[in-house]
Amino acid sequence: MGSPGESVVAANGTTNVADAGVVYTIDFPDNSMWSQMRVIHQDQPNVADGIETGDRFGETVAAVNLAPGKASPSWADMQLAVGVPGESQGAAAGAGAVQTFSLLTAPGDHNDILYAGRNKLPGTPGANQHMGQVIALSPTHVYIGMPNGPQAGGAVYEVPWNNVTSYTTNADADGAVTVLRPGADGIPSGGKAFGSAVR
Repeated sequence: MGSPGESVVAANGTTNVADAGVVYTIDFPDNSMWSQMRVIHQDQPNVADGIETGDRFGETVAAVNLAPGKASPSWADMQLAVGVPGESQGAAAGAGAVQTFSLLTAPGDHNDILYAGRNKLPGTPGANQHMGQVIALSPTHVYIGMPNGPQAGGAVYEVPWNNVTSYTTNADADGAVTVLRPGADGIPSGGKAFGSAVR
């Protein structure tokens, strides 16, 4: 569960970082009350990037079981993706990012990050592209909606799990990222903000 407007008190104990964002993972057992499992944010050991005002970590959250039916899933099987649309990348304010975690371990144990120019995502980070506003997961891919560019009219990045270093056993070893956009691969041309929703 995401709380992107949550303020986070930095590890120094004195700085209250507004709108840094937090994610809570909750367990709902079959026959008992729910319980909180973990609190995840960017100011924890070995978690990529650091907390900044307006990051909005957790604005979108998606989870997937990459090995459904497996009796004892491993850390690599249970994956969580978190959108961080306010994240700055260098001088590009609001470029955004998507971070991945294992649902079964401490946040920093198996954490990776996706943004333009990393893990074979095309392009370079651009201001106010807000990567992470739209995400969806399947057992084979991470889908990242990019309605604010850099592609004219918007796009969706189809990223193999193999590109996320937290999960390295996917058979798709080439790691090619497919860019779905208007006017290509049978998608009608025209329109605006393609990638505003992915299901």
